[in-house]
Amino acid sequence: MGKQSDAKRNEKLKERQRRAEAAAARSSGVNSNVAAFFKAYDSEPNVIAELLDESGGALAHVEGSADGENWTIVVMGEATAGTDDEFLALGLLLGMAIDDRAAEGESFIQFSPWLVEQIEESCDSRGADPDQFLRSLLPVDKRDAALPPVRIL
Repeated sequence: MGKQSDAKRNEKLKERQRRAEAAAARSSGVNSNVAAFFKAYDSEPNVIAELLDESGGALAHVEGSADGENWTIVVMGEATAGTDDEFLALGLLLGMAIDDRAAEGESFIQFSPWLVEQIEESCDSRGADPDQFLRSLLPVDKRDAALPPVRIL
């Protein structure tokens, strides 16, 4: 077997280094794209329930803090109330929906899949059906009113 010259070996080594650098650059580009996506996603509000009008425009929503410990009711872009209990916030939103429907509105509520899971867990632990559970969140004077239609995100 012939011995390769130093020039050929150096050329192959440089080519390998270029390939490794190109792969690293592609990898870091992908990582930065992923990081940018998650940064943008994390800046989105954590909306668990929305009150929407008949055309799908947002009237109000419940959004959580990043740690999921505080819940804020936002009406027409303005924070109006806050609590540390997601179900209390949901009860307030349901009350707004019932008031809107009583005023001839065609609004409906939209739940996030996470909220649906929380409701199902609460129903299972209490032995209640979802309708009973949602009514229990309302003030006593609104418990007999028809609940607004509910959709899941």
